[in-house]
Amino acid sequence: MTMVFSVEEFLQTGKREEIAESIEMPPGKKDDGLAAILAEMTVGGVTKEIWLRKSPTLEPVYETLAFSDAMYEVAFDVDRLDLGFSLKLNDFDVGFDPGTQQASSYRSELTLSDEAKGIKDKPVSIFMNNVLDHRGWRFFQTNYSRYVDPKTGQETGEFVSVFQVAKNPARELIYAGCIIVVIGAFVQFYMRAGIFTDGGRREQHRAAEKARRRLAAKQGHEGHTGDEVEPL
Repeated sequence: MTMVFSVEEFLQTGKREEIAESIEMPPGKKDDGLAAILAEMTVGGVTKEIWLRKSPTLEPVYETLAFSDAMYEVAFDVDRLDLGFSLKLNDFDVGFDPGTQQASSYRSELTLSDEAKGIKDKPVSIFMNNVLDHRGWRFFQTNYSRYVDPKTGQETGEFVSVFQVAKNPARELIYAGCIIVVIGAFVQFYMRAGIFTDGGRREQHRAAEKARRRLAAKQGHEGHTGDEVEPL
């Protein structure tokens, strides 16, 4: 086999540099792309730029930036918040539509541990339309992604379960408002049936009394018109 190489460009001096380019991900693959930022760092009046990629896992990927006085490690990471309890993913299952790669369902099997609540390794299942509520936090199963080894950049065949986490401090007030609305609707539609009234008996009695009077007046009028008066 014969192979031919040609040199298109020769650099007398150069350095390796990563550059991120923005791409439009296809529908359903928005979360598969890797976010990146171009950051600037200034030390001692010297400013340097560096591209930082967001890690596909929860472990940040650090890049080294050298200045005259020291070496610095920087990473593009996410905000982290201690919830006071821990969730451990033990198993994840994804179902696909027959003959396609379109996911039809996701299910995560976890264990919940909360030392303050006396909970240790409690089995929990989260899937579509089945959420986890704990300490005011609500966990939804929203998506998944294929795990990519940060060292090789290749898929390992494993999945990463993606949750949406929400907290609504006024949830009790919302539930109370819904209960009040239901009670109000009940009162509106059924108060005429006798809950707060006599069921309309007073109005019925008045109507019957008026009818009786009209009938008596009519009978009295007919009786007077039929009498004959003799002349004196």
